[in-house]
Amino acid sequence: MSAVSLWVHDLIDNYDVRDEAPLARYAENAGPLVARHGGSMIAFDAALTPVEGAASSTLAVIRFPSTADAKAFFESAEYRKVRDTRIDATAGGFLALVAGVG
Repeated sequence: MSAVSLWVHDLIDNYDVRDEAPLARYAENAGPLVARHGGSMIAFDAALTPVEGAASSTLAVIRFPSTADAKAFFESAEYRKVRDTRIDATAGGFLALVAGVG
């Protein structure tokens, strides 16, 4: 196994849900776009229990084959069309791209 195969490229989203209905529509629309860019949901917790520090209540981790794939997803015209739905339906938290050893 090469060292390259150990690298992970994750998009991590942490937020509080303000409105469930639009967030469900966002998930329906964003899910196929994630898959189209080679990504898959590897973790999701709607009742996150932080053990140290502050965090919002929901955490989602989407893994991509490469950082370029993750950026292509996030910067795509198709995703920009649905991104505001996520932003409007959530509060706080963050969205971060993490590249590291898995």
